[in-house]
Amino acid sequence: MTWYGVPELGVIVNPGFNVGDILVWNGAAWVPNNAGNPVDGSILFWDDTANNWILSATPEEGDELVWTGTAWAPKPPDIILASWGYWDARHGVTIAAGEVTAWANYLGRGGANLDLAPVNAASRPTRDSSGPAGGFAIVFDPTADGANGDRLTTIAQTLNQPATVLARARFDSNVAAQTLVDGRTGNTRRLFNAGAGSAHIYGGNDVAIAAMAAAGTWQFWGGVYNGANCIGQLDDARVYANAGAVAADGIVVGAFGTAGGNPLNGAVDRIAFFDFTLTPAEMQMVRNYWAFS
Repeated sequence: MTWYGVPELGVIVNPGFNVGDILVWNGAAWVPNNAGNPVDGSILFWDDTANNWILSATPEEGDELVWTGTAWAPKPPDIILASWGYWDARHGVTIAAGEVTAWANYLGRGGANLDLAPVNAASRPTRDSSGPAGGFAIVFDPTADGANGDRLTTIAQTLNQPATVLARARFDSNVAAQTLVDGRTGNTRRLFNAGAGSAHIYGGNDVAIAAMAAAGTWQFWGGVYNGANCIGQLDDARVYANAGAVAADGIVVGAFGTAGGNPLNGAVDRIAFFDFTLTPAEMQMVRNYWAFS
């Protein structure tokens, strides 16, 4: 292969480039960007991890944009921007040696107090592209950390009721008891599989919600924690009951509190925490947004 200098441009080019290629400097030479060729209206943003320009989602007429930490993206519904903590596997995830070392709260009003981090070095989950439609997902290993499981936690803080927790998750086994979300102290802000594929909510009292779908199915989970007026939701199934009125001392994802146990064998790609109650219609708005974003 012959390389040619172009003094006027001050670059070195390869005559094998294709029409429409975008070049990026890799530290030694200009090479084609591998994000795909842009089309009219495309937006490019710089991705430090990929060390490249990446195609962003193309906004539509009338869209408002918000900064995700790496790119401008169409604004989510106002109800999501009102959340206290919001985690999306596509954004705010720090990876070291193939493991998740941080999952930032990038939209919620709670700021860094709602950032998630592993309980210890042995409890770090991973991230892969096994999410819905091939998207990113945070994957939890129930055999990690002496079978206490992979788990992520916020710092200790008082999270009183009323509150709402929403998540989209996949259980790769429905047999054993497994925890999706809880407080730092177990059984304080819990959504879980009680065993045999039975979805439950717990905020001081144990309430069954519905039978879960087959293992490996992505499902929408919801818990409104408000004493006698709690709501538990799994996809289209919804139960109204007294699931208890205890306060949580933070949020844990993937196991029964920070101590672990009943760990999740599966994955999560979206979680939202609200410091107020959501109506069923508002929960459905979040569910719909997740389904199409």
